[in-house]
Amino acid sequence: MADVAIFGDSYVDPVRYEHQHQYTSWVNKLSTKYKVHNEAVSGTGPEYSLRKFLEYTRDFILAGDSKDMSIIFVCSDPCRLDLSCYKHSREAVEIFDIAEGKRRHKSTVFAKQAIQWMMSSEWQVNQHVMVRSTLSQLAPHFKNILYWSILSWRPYDEILFTPDNMCFPKESLIDISIRDCGENLALKDLPVFIDHRINHLQETNHEIMFDQVTNWIDNDTPIDTSKFIYAGSLETK
Repeated sequence: MADVAIFGDSYVDPVRYEHQHQYTSWVNKLSTKYKVHNEAVSGTGPEYSLRKFLEYTRDFILAGDSKDMSIIFVCSDPCRLDLSCYKHSREAVEIFDIAEGKRRHKSTVFAKQAIQWMMSSEWQVNQHVMVRSTLSQLAPHFKNILYWSILSWRPYDEILFTPDNMCFPKESLIDISIRDCGENLALKDLPVFIDHRINHLQETNHEIMFDQVTNWIDNDTPIDTSKFIYAGSLETK
């Protein structure tokens, strides 16, 4: 059993462009201190992450062996549907290109209909509420859970149940990433754009993130997003 289990997308993917840099990401550095199980894959959505979370933790929960496990769960874009027709789970990030006909794919007709009729802003919020509620329900089985959303707007926070051992950082990961370099690189007007920062952060903030997360794992100290070093403000997004 792992000391720390990680689920999410590119913000916690252990292999994201690290070979291009001279430093270790905070995600991989955790392995120097803990036994880590990481299921995060760039481009995936919360459906994929929740499925992997349940598959990995189920037997530990049933055996009563999960009480010492810390969970890091990044809840990413719910529009990244976990479809069985994908050749790889990373294809989830391409659903809008598939719907617009920029990429030939067997899910083209479904993708068009899903985006037109299903993926409203209300639906996206509800998906986050359902995923968060599932993690909240299972929180007593674990040492602690760090639940970090990429959404910067969470309208139901005031009424949702918050377990004592569950941490919800004040700022979303996407807002921290934007402020890390002063602009939203994800919205660059290019045919194909790749953010080459490891886990969307520059080196200094990897050190800060590592300190913040290890302090949370060991001492249940809440994540203090004011500690990050920012090149720009939220108004630049």
